[in-house]
Amino acid sequence: MALTVGELLATITVDESGVDAGLSRAEQAVRASATTIASDAERAGRQAGDALGDGLATTAASAVRDAGGDMADAGGDVGEATGGSLRERLSSSLKVGLAGIGVAAGALLMTGFGQALEQGQITGRLGAQLGATPAEAKKYGEIAGAMYADAVTEDFQGAADAISATMRAGIAPPDATNAQIQSIATKVSDLSSTFELDLGQTANAVGQMLKTGLAKNGTEALDVLTKGLQNMGPRADDIADTFNEYSTIFRN
Repeated sequence: MALTVGELLATITVDESGVDAGLSRAEQAVRASATTIASDAERAGRQAGDALGDGLATTAASAVRDAGGDMADAGGDVGEATGGSLRERLSSSLKVGLAGIGVAAGALLMTGFGQALEQGQITGRLGAQLGATPAEAKKYGEIAGAMYADAVTEDFQGAADAISATMRAGIAPPDATNAQIQSIATKVSDLSSTFELDLGQTANAVGQMLKTGLAKNGTEALDVLTKGLQNMGPRADDIADTFNEYSTIFRN
């Protein structure tokens, strides 16, 4: 059972110099063990990440368990450094603390693995929707990750949906760079969320404006659509459908 600071001070009756020396050794051991814990966690993370990349979920889980074991060993080193009765009195609280660190690290690693697996599945589905090669799908996944990191969308799936709608509507030029695709997909997503429009409907309206020559590029088409939504107020609810259905008439 862990002692309070007051109880610990009342119990220790040895010479102060010995106590100070013991505490100094304990402090050094804690610092050394903290370094060991960080190193072990990093190593376990690399092992689990490599296993995940190879599709070996079982190996990844084993790496997490090994990390917990290494952290427990590091905790044992701290206990040995203190010595005597002081070691016995502190060991239980140290073990509890280190066990908590191990559990937290394991939970963090598993959360990261779960997110990586989910994002991998979303990227694969996005590539299939667009008929993309593995290299192209990877590129789209990187763009989705950047959009999510920039808080353009609430989650990775939302970013993938915006990219899918943008590319399927033919808004981005064939030789578009990652930055261009990200910029256009971001504008499509922003326009859709700001005016509460369907994502696909918004992208298709922009695509129709390009096909019929009402706009020279995706950015110009998005600007025209945005201006119309801002100026028409409540009457703008059907503007995306209007551009989808009557773009040819508008051109003539």
